[in-house]
Amino acid sequence: MACLSSRIPQGEPVTPEKLAMIEAAENVLRDLGFHDVRVRHHELRSAECGMRNENRAASDAQNSTLRTPHSALHLARIEVGPSEIRRFLEDGISTKAAGALKKIGYAHVTLDLQGYRRVGANEPPDRRS
Repeated sequence: MACLSSRIPQGEPVTPEKLAMIEAAENVLRDLGFHDVRVRHHELRSAECGMRNENRAASDAQNSTLRTPHSALHLARIEVGPSEIRRFLEDGISTKAAGALKKIGYAHVTLDLQGYRRVGANEPPDRRS
């Protein structure tokens, strides 16, 4: 199995926190019965998440769930084998997986529709074709 750091895009720092999140997320998917699994870890800075926080009412400014401009939201991009994508979307499995990954600390959980692949998958999403 490839090193967990290969799940982090080139140029992003590798930290023990990120590696632990990736390992836990992949274990969740294996426990759900998936074999070809990768969880790609991405960080979205608040500027990349849009202007959603800027338009909230002033009373929301004290809400502890709001992020500061320098904080990051973690995004999990799930890759499962192409033959396993259909099963991932059936019987509430995607809901179970998303819930478990959110408990690990991922704010956003996505499924990569291209499925599991090895080459070039750790590049930032805007650089892949």
